[in-house]
Amino acid sequence: MGKSFSWFLSAQSPIADLQQLLEAFPALRLFVENDQTSHGGNIASLHAFFDNAYEVPVSMTFDIGNWLYVHEQPQEAIKKLRSFVGYIHIKHVIKNSGKLVTTAISNGSNEMWKDILKGFSHYTFKALEFPIDEPEQVPGFISLVQAAEQEEVQ
Repeated sequence: MGKSFSWFLSAQSPIADLQQLLEAFPALRLFVENDQTSHGGNIASLHAFFDNAYEVPVSMTFDIGNWLYVHEQPQEAIKKLRSFVGYIHIKHVIKNSGKLVTTAISNGSNEMWKDILKGFSHYTFKALEFPIDEPEQVPGFISLVQAAEQEEVQ
C-alpha cells in the first residue's frame, strides 16, 4: 500500500479529534461502511484504517453488495475485516444491462448474502438494505435471514 497512515497516530490528526468527540458522548456508536468507491471499498484501506484507529471506538458496517462494485472479494474482506465488523447491510446485487443493481434478497441458492452471513456471529447487528415495495414484506425478509442463520447451526 502506497499511502502512509502515520497521521492516525499524530495528536493533531483528525482521528484524535474523533476520539475526543466519541469519548465525550460514550453512548454514541460510530460505524464506517465499505462504500462503492475504489478507496472507501478497498479491503487494504479499510483494514489500515481500523487497525490504526485502535483507541477510537469505531466499528465497521460490512455492506455485502458494495464489494461487487469495487471488484473486491467478499470472502477475502471477511477474513481481513471480521474482527472490526459490528453491523451488516444485507442485500442482493445483480448485473442488469451491464450495471450492478441492488435487489431484494430471496431464498435462491446462488445468492451470496447467505454465505457471507456464515462468516459472522448471529449476534452481529444486521439491516435489510434494498428496495422494499410494501412494508408487509419486511417480516418475510427477516424470516429469510433467520432461516439462513438456522441452516448454519444445523
